[in-house]
Parts: sequence; structure tokens; C-alpha cells
Amino acid sequence: MKKVICIVFALCLAGCTTLIKKPQILSVKKIAIVSIYANADLHDVKAPKNPTSTLSFLTAMMGKEKDKSIESNELVQIVTYGLKAYGEQLDSISNWSVLPPLEVLKSNKYQELMKEGNDSFMGELLKALKKAEGSQWVTPPAMPRIPADSLTRGKGRTVIIKGQRDPVKYAQMKMAELCKELEVDAVAIVGLDLAYKSGMLSGMKGTGLLSGVRGKATPAVASEIIVITKNAEIVVESKLLSQGGTYSHSYSVPMMMKGKPNLQDSNGKSVEAYYSAVKKSAEVLKKQINKELSK
Repeated sequence: MKKVICIVFALCLAGCTTLIKKPQILSVKKIAIVSIYANADLHDVKAPKNPTSTLSFLTAMMGKEKDKSIESNELVQIVTYGLKAYGEQLDSISNWSVLPPLEVLKSNKYQELMKEGNDSFMGELLKALKKAEGSQWVTPPAMPRIPADSLTRGKGRTVIIKGQRDPVKYAQMKMAELCKELEVDAVAIVGLDLAYKSGMLSGMKGTGLLSGVRGKATPAVASEIIVITKNAEIVVESKLLSQGGTYSHSYSVPMMMKGKPNLQDSNGKSVEAYYSAVKKSAEVLKKQINKELSK
């Protein structure tokens, strides 16, 4: 009987996943968010078209767009708010401070590392991304997308930088260099999955007299995060979105038009509802980190 109990206990421990890495994380005091991005193809959480589930994770960067079905301006507003919300929540973690985004963006080293030249880190990353087809991405202005899974070795990886003996180590060392140039202990990369939960009339196509009628849906947001130190050690690593995310929901708004998401309502309620979901997802992350730090 004791043997059975020990086996069950061991299996439980094996199934437990941690977000942070101790004791390495205890030396982190100052961090900078160097990339945050979100998918441009909103999807229903009940029938997700998860943008990170396949090689479609790889294609568009730096706000470049092809699909006009979702309004890029509203999505840029949402992901830019995400930079603010995640910055505030990480900044409120005990003993942590977050470098203001403007200080990151104006850094000469940041700009040098993120340029698209053939011999640059971003140039190499862009080559990897352009080989795939799929979803489009949005980022805050002047901030490129660094896929979280380009820095990890776990399940769900899709980004591989060619021409490097160890492409993961290469990406990690570039982030470590950036830490030192920004004079921070670690840098963070955040990915957002913007989705919605269908509601009343959300699937209605709306023709004739009903062509202007909006259906309701509830914004939902999941996230992934990697925090890597100046010693090239990953100290915060969430499950990648390609492995399935846990969504934070806001409240129902009339954001559906002819069965598709449409964020261009006159009073901005749809965008505000996404702000709420983004903030909740950031709060969930902060709570998880604090909980593990307190153990």
C-alpha cells in the first residue's frame, strides 16, 4: 500500500508544472519587456484557430498585414495596451521594477539588434519566419515580434533559426546581450492570443433590414511569457500558446457583424472590452508568479 501511495505521489509531482525557476529568479530585480505581440485573426474559443498551433505561428512580424478583415488600428491599440498592462503587473511584483517602454525603444542597442539587416539577429529571425505561411501578427509601433518559442527547447516549438549550430542558444545569448545593454537583470517576451466567446446573435449573417445588426460576443485573452536573464537563463517560462492557453474573459459586447468580429463600433466598447480581458490575463500572470515566489 505504501508503495502504491509513493508511486501516485511521484506521478503527481511529475505532472506539476512551475512557471518560475528558483533560485535563479531571486536575483532578478529590474526587467524590460522587449517584445509583445498578438494575433490578427480573432477566433472563437469554442472552435479555435490557434495562431501558434502550427507553422502558421511564424509568418508576419512587426505589424505587417495582409488580411484586412480585422481592423489593424484597433488591434494595435489592444496590443499596445497589453504592453502597458503587463508592464504594470510585472512592475508590481515584489522587488521587481520594469523599465519604461520608451527607454527600451530609444536604446541604440535595441534598435541595432532589432534591425532587419541580413547579418542581424532580427534578419536571421525574419528569414525563418518568412518560410512559413499563416496568421498575421500585430505589435506596438516600433516594437518587433520575437516569438517566445524561438528561445525555448520544450514542446510546441516551431521557430528555428537556420545557420546556427545551436539556434536556441544563439537567440538566448542575443537576449542576454540586450539585458546588459539595457542595464536590466532580465528581458521579457509576451505573446497574446486574442479570441472571443460567441454570444447572442453572434453567428447571424445579417441581410436586408438586419444588415446593420450586431451580434454579441465576449472577448477572451490567453498569453505566453518568457523571461530570460543577462546570464541567458530562462527564469519564467509559461506554457506556449501552441500547447493551448487558459483564457481570461471580460464581458459581452456587440462586436460581431455578419458573423465575423468587427471592432469598429462607434463608441469603442469592443476595444475597451478587450482591454479588460488583457488586464485580467496580466493579473492572472502576476498572481501565479507571486504565488510561486512565496513558496
